[in-house]
Amino acid sequence: MLELLFFGILSAVVGSLVYSNIVGFPPCDLCWWQRIFMYPQLIIVALAYYRKDKAVIDYLVPLSVIGAVVALYQSFVQWGFSFGVGGGCVAVGGECAKVYFMQYSYITIPFMSFTVFVYIIAMKYIYYSRSKQIRNGK
Repeated sequence: MLELLFFGILSAVVGSLVYSNIVGFPPCDLCWWQRIFMYPQLIIVALAYYRKDKAVIDYLVPLSVIGAVVALYQSFVQWGFSFGVGGGCVAVGGECAKVYFMQYSYITIPFMSFTVFVYIIAMKYIYYSRSKQIRNGK
């Protein structure tokens, strides 16, 4: 379980660094907030794997919920929803509403981030449902 979490989060971290440092897409404010909620999870899961501590999954969920909300908000902004706040934030880096990558008419970089955050949350519920079944003898 922790291995799956680790590689899912690692792919998000490496992907964000590749897009910003190699491809040259400047991260906007909302991208940075997503990174703030994603990057620590890589360290937390790595330490949990080292210590064989699966209880750490509880600590990942709040970070993932907040990160997912930010990522989904930015996805909606990039899909054209304004929520009554102008054309998007202009940050030190890039513009939050600018679409640098679009696949299948809806998959953007923030939506990929949202997917990983939801994956982390889903893994928590899968883990606890399996644990509950084992405790109940099913």
